[in-house]
Amino acid sequence: MDKQLIIAAIVSALLFVVMIAAFAPVGWSNIGQTVVDTSSIATQMFEPSGYGVTVLIVGVLLGASMLGGVYLAKEE
Repeated sequence: MDKQLIIAAIVSALLFVVMIAAFAPVGWSNIGQTVVDTSSIATQMFEPSGYGVTVLIVGVLLGASMLGGVYLAKEE
């Protein structure tokens, strides 16, 4: 068999195991019973002690990386 195919299969299997390990402890019977108010989520994210600055910094970094990728991908 092709070596690259074997490596891809192994990596895929490992990622599947990690996903199963991440989702296994979730209490699936409680889904749909809790109603979350979106205004409380927004308040927690964007209040001064929240994650607003972090979200902005990540957005700027992602935008810069997209521009860099476009610049590197364009043909001369």
